[in-house]
Amino acid sequence: MGRKFVELIIEKKDIIMNDYNLEPLIVAAVGTKGGAIDKNGLVLQEILKTKEEYICTNLNKWRKGVSGLKAIEDTKPNVVLEAGPTNLDTGEPGLSHAIAALSQGIHFVTLSKGPIVCSYNKLHQLAKENNAYLKFSGATAAALPTIDVAMYCLAGTEISSIQGILNGTTNYILSQMTYNGITYEDALLKAQQKGIAESDPRLDIEGWDTAAKILILANTVMNAGLKINDLNVKGITDITLDEIYKAKNEGNVIKLVGEVVNTFSGVKVNIGPKLLPFNHPLAAVNGATKGVCFNTDTMGELTIIGGKSDPKSAAAAALKDILTIYRPTGKL
Repeated sequence: MGRKFVELIIEKKDIIMNDYNLEPLIVAAVGTKGGAIDKNGLVLQEILKTKEEYICTNLNKWRKGVSGLKAIEDTKPNVVLEAGPTNLDTGEPGLSHAIAALSQGIHFVTLSKGPIVCSYNKLHQLAKENNAYLKFSGATAAALPTIDVAMYCLAGTEISSIQGILNGTTNYILSQMTYNGITYEDALLKAQQKGIAESDPRLDIEGWDTAAKILILANTVMNAGLKINDLNVKGITDITLDEIYKAKNEGNVIKLVGEVVNTFSGVKVNIGPKLLPFNHPLAAVNGATKGVCFNTDTMGELTIIGGKSDPKSAAAAALKDILTIYRPTGKL
């Protein structure tokens, strides 16, 4: 996704400069094998020429062993973008990057869920103490504006519940089973062939990607204070065509839903296959599309459906977060 972000910076250069009066300068790019640092700015086209799995290796400034922490310390950038792999148990390596950046008053934008899943409260406090922004809309369903709607569009409301179809892979598989009558195994294979599912799809099909996203919403929007190990997570691997047919005959559809509900006894979170009646606003969310439904006290029910599920859309969410930080005063 880091490469897609660079492509997007090049593609949107005029909009960024004309509408936001910003001239992006990438001073470091770091991968698992090393990184490149240049305080005067790296040549973006050179980053794009490198092999995806060895980002930076063809850059003139590339050095083996350069870490994200070293890049932050050496360059003191205005913004750090975290787009690396997610570890939902430790939050690393993104968590260390977040702490290093926010402690120095550097804005931190993350596409990786791990840091927010593991240590949101700590990072939020660090950002507040050091007058820095912590942005993570790309970690909560990428192009689907979940956290933005909750924090800004629904400001002043009491959100009683959030339901979301937050994973495009599992929704594609269930849609194929429901409307094309193919088995789970065949639907998964089709998703992999189309590039919708990873070669190792376990985080998606076992429900953990959905769990991470709904946990972030629960903790940031409803102050749940939960950890990933507190959740009861069930995926879609056991869903059969018989269950799909039975649901349809009874006027329902099976969807993998992440749900957070504010009850008298506290905030409750559930992740698993759920029977939705055909008239439910999320029942018509099909294919790799995602959707989220908020219930509030003063604005009623609000449902948002759509948003691409691909690396470019995730990069676009990161760019949106950065532009939001630097949005000109008074511009809505």
